Amino acid sequence: SELARSLVISTMSVRHLIPKLSGNVIPSQIAQTKRILLDRVRLTCKAGRGGSGFKKMGGRGGRGGHIYFQANAVTTLRMIVDAYETRRVIAPPGRPSSRRQLVGESGENIIIDVPLGISLTTDDYQPLCELNEEGDRFLACKGGIGGDSSNNWIGQKGESHMIALMMKLISDCALIGYPNSGKTSLLESLTYIHNVTTSDYPFSTQRPQLGTLCYDDGRRITLADMPSIMERATDLSPNHTGLGCKFIRHAERTKLFVIVVDIDGFLLTDWPRRNAFQCLILLLNELEKYSKKFIKTDNLLEKPFILVINKMDSILSSLQYEELLTNINNGLNSYTDLPSDSLPTCLPTFRRILPVSTVTGQGLDELKEALRDDLDLYIEDGGEYFQTNPPLDFQIQSRMLRSSISLGSGN
Repeated sequence: SELARSLVISTMSVRHLIPKLSGNVIPSQIAQTKRILLDRVRLTCKAGRGGSGFKKMGGRGGRGGHIYFQANAVTTLRMIVDAYETRRVIAPPGRPSSRRQLVGESGENIIIDVPLGISLTTDDYQPLCELNEEGDRFLACKGGIGGDSSNNWIGQKGESHMIALMMKLISDCALIGYPNSGKTSLLESLTYIHNVTTSDYPFSTQRPQLGTLCYDDGRRITLADMPSIMERATDLSPNHTGLGCKFIRHAERTKLFVIVVDIDGFLLTDWPRRNAFQCLILLLNELEKYSKKFIKTDNLLEKPFILVINKMDSILSSLQYEELLTNINNGLNSYTDLPSDSLPTCLPTFRRILPVSTVTGQGLDELKEALRDDLDLYIEDGGEYFQTNPPLDFQIQSRMLRSSISLGSGN
């Protein structure tokens, strides 16, 4: 009946919205399940094959369908996953030549709508393009040419590629650091976000978290807390630890890097203990290795940096801070007890070095103003403010910071 038919159509149209139950999962638990961050989708794309030619009458086969990616403001990666459940996109072939139609019709082109700001890469991370504006279009796979005298009247295969769609967060500042360095607590202290995940164990941040820093005059700055980075994370070895290497790409479009270092360093079972300076060096090395391996045309260490020394409420923080400043002033000549392949080729120029504590609130107001001032300079000079506004000399800066520590810390 007509009613039954409409019910079947309705069921088919919403089938992708119905969650698949497995194991002991019950419907009441589905609403409580957190959705993972979907920031990368791989699609196998195959353009259409050209149609066969008609040798007897000199007819030419139709071209196979192309596959395009086109930026659309309302599209999400989730919508793409729902539309292509098998992750395969195959364009129609061209029509063969015939007596009635010597020139075969071309196969229909497939246009895949993608979110604005999407990055398209090959499966081995070779960049293809970025679609940032509404209507931007990229030809991913060309359809095969139809059969004619040049190819013995046999239609040619269309191109076939594995395309990775990668979303990158756009934030003003990115918080980057080792596990348990206090990035998430810092995000919570600076912004109005209150549903962040904080724990006293490493790797509690499993995906980027965004917060908005609001000022009294209405100015807003977006902060992104990145998952923790461990040494050798970008080597992508089978036993690599941490999630940061997977999410560093979300910091590529960031205007300002905020490196967060625990003044007490870092210690994890089966890993050697790292002091604060060693953590800093290893973090910078991972950013440089990521740049060489995945970006290739740019170096993340050329971006503006602010160094935040966290947990200054600890007992020996003043002495440790003095030692850290000395090592930074000496640069890579400082003794770090690290292998040579763990050292970056150079150190970035830190705009500021700020000691803070999320427990006592020390330095948080100064950090808020520093973020605003440095971002304003970045905007005014079109992202090139290193040249027009050089940072303070390290020796002068160190003396200023030492005096602020001795006055503001009870240690």
